[in-house]
Amino acid sequence: MTRATSNERRRHLRHAGDRRYLEVAGHPARLLDWSFSGLGAELEGGVADLAVGQAVELRTLRKDEVTWATLSATIRRIEPDAAIVGVELVGDNDQAMAILLELLGHRLHMSAQPR
Repeated sequence: MTRATSNERRRHLRHAGDRRYLEVAGHPARLLDWSFSGLGAELEGGVADLAVGQAVELRTLRKDEVTWATLSATIRRIEPDAAIVGVELVGDNDQAMAILLELLGHRLHMSAQPR
């Protein structure tokens, strides 16, 4: 049996992040990549107090740069040396997709443009 690569296991295509500021479990972080089921983030303060399977809240500024969007997630992967976490979005997926499209949908249009 051949082992599937991480890209083959993914439910949704992964897109490059725009280094957008966000908070993961209260930690300042930068968005590395995202899909409609989760995202990868680099945390500024390290990951020592986080654990795989832990439920966390993600917060990021909305496009109006005044209000915050909050998403529920579960930590699925931690890279302690790089202070990177991979999280899976949970709860109302329609709401999560709407927020991600609002904030990052322009990245989809850019990647669809011919080069």
